[in-house]
Amino acid sequence: MGESHRKTGLEFIGDISWGTHLCYFYQSKEDFTEIVLAYVKAGLENNEKCVWVTSPFTSSPEAKALLEKNVADLSLYFDRSQIEITDYEGFYFKNGQFGLRRLLEEIIALMQQSQKTGFSGLRLVFDLSWLTRQDWLNFMDYEEELNEVLCTQKVLSMCVYSLDTCSPVDSVDVASKHQYAVARRDGNWEMIEVNERKLAEDFLRDNENKYQTIFETTCTATIILEENTTISLANKEFEKMSGYSKAELMGKKSLFDFVSGEECAMMMREYHRLRRIDPNLAPRYYEAQFVDRFGKIKDIFVTVDMIPGTKKSVAAILDISKHKQIEKKLELLNRKLLASNRTLKQLALRDPHTGLYNHRYIADVIEAEFFRAKRYAHSLSAVSIDLDYFKSINDVYGHKFGDVVLGQFGKQLKRMVRPYDIVIRSGGEEFLIISPGTDRQKAVILAQRILDAISLYNFGNKKHIVKLKLSIAVASYPEDKALKGMDLVGIGEHILNKAKESGGNRVYSSLDIASAKAVSPKKKREERDDIRKLKEKIDKISRQANQNSVEAVFAFAKTIELKDHCTGEHVERTVHYATELANALHLPKDEVELIRQSAILHDLGKIGVSEKILLKKSKLSKNEFDEIKKHPQIGVDIIRPIQYFHKIIPIMLYHHERWDGKGYPNGLKGEEIPVGARIVCMADVYQALTSDRPYRKALSKEKALQIIKEGAGTMFDPSIVNVFLKIVEKERK
Repeated sequence: MGESHRKTGLEFIGDISWGTHLCYFYQSKEDFTEIVLAYVKAGLENNEKCVWVTSPFTSSPEAKALLEKNVADLSLYFDRSQIEITDYEGFYFKNGQFGLRRLLEEIIALMQQSQKTGFSGLRLVFDLSWLTRQDWLNFMDYEEELNEVLCTQKVLSMCVYSLDTCSPVDSVDVASKHQYAVARRDGNWEMIEVNERKLAEDFLRDNENKYQTIFETTCTATIILEENTTISLANKEFEKMSGYSKAELMGKKSLFDFVSGEECAMMMREYHRLRRIDPNLAPRYYEAQFVDRFGKIKDIFVTVDMIPGTKKSVAAILDISKHKQIEKKLELLNRKLLASNRTLKQLALRDPHTGLYNHRYIADVIEAEFFRAKRYAHSLSAVSIDLDYFKSINDVYGHKFGDVVLGQFGKQLKRMVRPYDIVIRSGGEEFLIISPGTDRQKAVILAQRILDAISLYNFGNKKHIVKLKLSIAVASYPEDKALKGMDLVGIGEHILNKAKESGGNRVYSSLDIASAKAVSPKKKREERDDIRKLKEKIDKISRQANQNSVEAVFAFAKTIELKDHCTGEHVERTVHYATELANALHLPKDEVELIRQSAILHDLGKIGVSEKILLKKSKLSKNEFDEIKKHPQIGVDIIRPIQYFHKIIPIMLYHHERWDGKGYPNGLKGEEIPVGARIVCMADVYQALTSDRPYRKALSKEKALQIIKEGAGTMFDPSIVNVFLKIVEKERK
């Protein structure tokens, strides 16, 4: 093979010279694969740089997989950069635009690169299955330019088109832009030389049988129009579309007889006239409305081109009615979607529990208000509010109850501010009021009014009522020298922390925070000594406070004995076993202490139960038992205001829950029950079984232990039962 002739890998073509520009029409995936793989494989074996531009019909990963099956050692070719597989969007379009000049320059760059890297030349494959009507004209111009560029270069190019997307007119158009066309004829592959418009004329005139087959089998309604606009030939699809037979159409009807609207028909007639003067004077593609024999109106897309060497034209007509209906539906849906988006945007800025704006709204609104205040020399205040100890409300009553309280608080807050003040739920239990035109003095008065008013309200439902305590901080412009809106929010958060550190339930502004002043070295040493002494005093007070709190725990427990002597004696033994169990399970010392305190207080809520029920000797009624079941809740309600006791609330509240989920008050199951509550439950039940009760005598320890064994896995945590049995057995010995 001479240097100027290259193997194609296709027997029916043989060798071709550099600069050859082929077009190839395929009907099936098998046709496509057979020709393209052979063509690319021959290029690799001929030491040519091969570039395959893929389409959705055969994606880049699929193309690579096909080559791996058919080309030995494909990885070596990739390592040498001898083959590239690229997606059509990245190759043909830049920023969504098809650029003829840019494409040609890119192909020239590929040619130069192939020669510089030692390859014999460049072999290109362009899969054009993606080509749409919108890009068709631009691409035909590109094909024509490419033909001229390639003819003198060491390049072979194959452009691959699907017959499913090419009308007869399109096929002619494509072929005329290439030197050779490859297609099947009578089941065999052939390469047909194109001599300017000769192939086009042969395609529609000399090769009548092939043309007729394509014309009749295409899925698009297609007609031939004479110079006088009459239809000289129509295919079966046009018969279906129009409702007329060929005998009724040919020589008797014009395309314009089917066009809806006189104005549109006149326009199309003018296009028909201009096209015969110069095909470029009239558009090849346009939309119109088609009226069939039965008066049904259809939206159509028309493609028209001249038949070379004649005054006839070919028109391909596509029914796009469904497409138009979908477009209208999409337009309607888009309008609805825009309306929904506006609604969702508003909802996204609203807190669902309180109806107030949420944290997403803060940055935008505070900066806008700050800009306005700065521009017009107005005041602006941000009032930050935190609900003290709100976590304990959620722990005791549950998050649903907490959400109810937050909603009620949000409504009360909204009622207490001006209509143009902006109230925001900025966090879990944190709120922010943005108050335009309000200076620090007025904002502090507002904050104090809110604090005083909220302390008088009861929050909750028919079942539970709680009071709220607030920490409130006021930050104001220009007093607090903020540079932007969010600075004001940040200053407010700092002041709020100081208010909470001071015990909460108060209003603070920057005036309440002492400013640090410069002092002499001697003064600093004195202050450090004062700080050290103060810390020592605080530690001592803290230890005393803890001791007092522990003593208070016992004092609470003792109050029960006044109502129920059995309960009072029972508590001390329950504490003993609960502590022993906690130690045996190797829990940390601080957890053991919490369990000990919980065991002391576990029946504190019985203070709120009638003595008549507590001391009843007969079986309790359902209503009486329901009253007894309230005592865990009553107990935690009593200790909730005392911060020191907050960690024991879950243990106290859930010590009557069962391992199988049949306990009370919340029906927790298995590991959902805090381990401390499971321990207190075990100690509580054992002591209840082995103690005299108003309604029965104490059971023997053997009988009590048997009941506990039987309750493992239903009433009790099985692992805790095993440890408890060992403790009791050890004490009995």
